[in-house]
Amino acid sequence: MNYFSVYKTTNTGQNWNNFSFNGRTLTAMDFYNESTGWVGAYRGINNVRYSTVIKTTNGGGNWDSVSLQPASSIDNIKFYNAQTGWLTGIYQNKSYISRSTDGGAVWNLQFTANNNKILKLIYILDENHLWIAADNENLLRTTNGGANWQLLSFGFPNSRSVTALQFIDLNTGWAIVNYPSAQIIKTNNGGDTWTSQFDAGIDHLSSLYFANNMTGWATGSDGIIIKTTNGGEIFTGVNNPSAGLVINFSLSQNYPNPFNPVTNIKFDIPKSGFVNITIFDLLGREISTLVNEQMQPGSYTVNWDASNHPSGVYFYKLEVRQAGSSTGDFVESRKMVLVK
Repeated sequence: MNYFSVYKTTNTGQNWNNFSFNGRTLTAMDFYNESTGWVGAYRGINNVRYSTVIKTTNGGGNWDSVSLQPASSIDNIKFYNAQTGWLTGIYQNKSYISRSTDGGAVWNLQFTANNNKILKLIYILDENHLWIAADNENLLRTTNGGANWQLLSFGFPNSRSVTALQFIDLNTGWAIVNYPSAQIIKTNNGGDTWTSQFDAGIDHLSSLYFANNMTGWATGSDGIIIKTTNGGEIFTGVNNPSAGLVINFSLSQNYPNPFNPVTNIKFDIPKSGFVNITIFDLLGREISTLVNEQMQPGSYTVNWDASNHPSGVYFYKLEVRQAGSSTGDFVESRKMVLVK
């Protein structure tokens, strides 16, 4: 989709067909299946901008306007099934949420806010439970299909934008916030509170998908793809064209540093081995083990949540042992500072 057309391929991208919409500007799109989909668009009429929901039931062969909204924009549209869906937009400098239960023909207003913050992302778990992220740190949640909405916060007040949001059950979800570097954050209580799991150290992460509560992927700037198989505790680089191959062992300085209460530790291993990362206090006492497992070659990032530890100086040590080795083939330690 671009501002004026929708493009479709049926041969894995070798050829594309485009569908235009008579000068309307397209702002949102969602497909329930390969046949049924909707776009949100707008056009100015007598100096008033009207937004339209346009629908196809034959995979884009034909498109019909099914409703006209007196709104400045439709920022997002998402359907749970062929009948029930939600859209967000701006009207008279107010953010709004509307719901349809007849495939998009009629939309009923459910929520308005006295600001023009864009309600960017809609994630629908089922017909009753959904979350909508705003273009700031705010998050809206409903447990009754939108009859009532609860205002929550991601808890990152300097965030510029939220670019991805997903829940796999009523409690467990992830989001990407960019504030100013890209962070993957996680909730275990339905969005009431969030903790940082991964700081990408780049300007932007754009998308996120979890297949279950353990395995997920994220993509971002410069073609980066990262993967986790333990619910986000460790993310591994899958494909980063700008990074090249890992050729040396290395343990990077944690970031941020000083930190409160979560910091990220990046390390590289050029060959497979048993990896151990341990945290020590200033007296040399072992207080936490972050990694203790066999790992394949690659670049990894693990985070340490020091919420239960006092301010002070700590050390983290990376040790990598090859099969049959009794001592570490690579051992390195670094200092970090927790400030609360």
